Amino acid sequence: MPNSEEERIVMDIEVRLKEDADGELRSSVEADIDEQLATVDAAMRRGAPPAEYTRLATLKTGLESARRVLVSAWYHFHR
Repeated sequence: MPNSEEERIVMDIEVRLKEDADGELRSSVEADIDEQLATVDAAMRRGAPPAEYTRLATLKTGLESARRVLVSAWYHFHR
């Protein structure tokens, strides 16, 4: 459990998500992530050399994780 007396870094996106009660920011960022995911998926379906495919798969995993963190953080602030 973090020590409440310790300083912690608060990122701008965290502040903005806390203020985003209507979910407009969350939806916008999530749509951007989904658009990038669609681009990566299309590139993977077209086929790529092994190293590029691995890079695309890693990027896809990162984008999917980012979407989960975004949605989870928003729900944490607005449950």
